[in-house]
Amino acid sequence: MPSLPRKKRTSNTPRSKSNAESKKVYDKNKHKALSARYRKQQGLCENCLHYGILTDITPGKRKGSLDHIIPLTFGGSPDNPENLMALCEGYNSCHREKSRLENRNKKPLIDSKKDKAGNLIPSNRVSIFSAIGNPNNFRYDEKQKI
Repeated sequence: MPSLPRKKRTSNTPRSKSNAESKKVYDKNKHKALSARYRKQQGLCENCLHYGILTDITPGKRKGSLDHIIPLTFGGSPDNPENLMALCEGYNSCHREKSRLENRNKKPLIDSKKDKAGNLIPSNRVSIFSAIGNPNNFRYDEKQKI
């Protein structure tokens, strides 16, 4: 059965250079290795752990991800350990909630400062936990999209 051609998605906001740069970072094997090593070392979701919940995020089966506290699209440092945190993945997860809040606000969730390389890192790393919030309070409607 014939199908209609897909429509090109139009966006009101132009893509920034940092989107292209962030794509380069995520495509590299170096980032994948860093993610696996960091999550293996950490073992638990940092936000859940802050609230007393033990959530396994060790490598494998999309249990967790290595997240940039200050996203690369906002000028965050790609490999500075101060800008990295391990978050759980899935339907009702810390990573999903953080991304939802960043997309809604169109800015990083916490204040930042520049590192030696000129990239942004969090000025107070602990403040990200209150910005994301308690995982027990995350509630998503089935129809809600990020």
